[in-house]
Amino acid sequence: MMADFKNSNAGIAADDQDVERRISAFLWRDPNPFGAALDSLMDGPFAHFKRCAIAGGMVRDIARGDAFDSDIDIVIEATIDEVATVAASLGARRNVFGGWRTRFGDADIDFWAFESTWTLRTGLVKGRSLDDFPKTTFFTHDAAVFDLNSHRVVSHGIFWDAIKRGEIEINVEPTPSIEGNLYRAARRILGWGLVVGPRLRRFIERYLDDDSFRKLLKIEAGKGHPPLIVRFQNSTELKAAVLGNRLGNEMMKLENPS
Repeated sequence: MMADFKNSNAGIAADDQDVERRISAFLWRDPNPFGAALDSLMDGPFAHFKRCAIAGGMVRDIARGDAFDSDIDIVIEATIDEVATVAASLGARRNVFGGWRTRFGDADIDFWAFESTWTLRTGLVKGRSLDDFPKTTFFTHDAAVFDLNSHRVVSHGIFWDAIKRGEIEINVEPTPSIEGNLYRAARRILGWGLVVGPRLRRFIERYLDDDSFRKLLKIEAGKGHPPLIVRFQNSTELKAAVLGNRLGNEMMKLENPS
């Protein structure tokens, strides 16, 4: 079990600086095995990398004022070979996204080279540094990172639009993980009561069918998340609930919808 951030009075963060304060407090204000693991990584195996940043759920969830209790995603400004060398030294294993996963201290860490990000490799997005990472994410509310060197948040304007409007929308498409992003979208929409943006609405309408529904059931079973997709009989029911958001927060209130 990871460290847990929860402040029911925090609400949605005001800006990047507010998120910086919240993440710093979460990781380092009190003795915290999660922060200790990151410190050990940054002082040890990751010390020679130019820049490292937390991506994914932590920045989003803490910006929303939600609980964070998950693994950590770290994107690294270094070559693929440099990251692979460190991964080998840590005994890390390949993950499904082409990066690496390791247990370090009391934290599960997923990490990868920035230049290996799928949207960069395929030419969908141009980027030279971690400052460009927010342009690469599939969802707009994931378009931010916390720089572990400077302890600063780097975000895209669409990140704050999504967070403050309670919206979930697509940032960049296509995606190599259609079912994975359908799964994340469904759980976040229903778990958090989010408004569905027009691009994501078209994506769901196009790709959520009986075949993908069966794959979503398998994903949920494999991840061990609190049951949600399994509550629906078929893709038609799930699509109606997701696009109409009829279930809402009162029914779902999931600890880990992502």
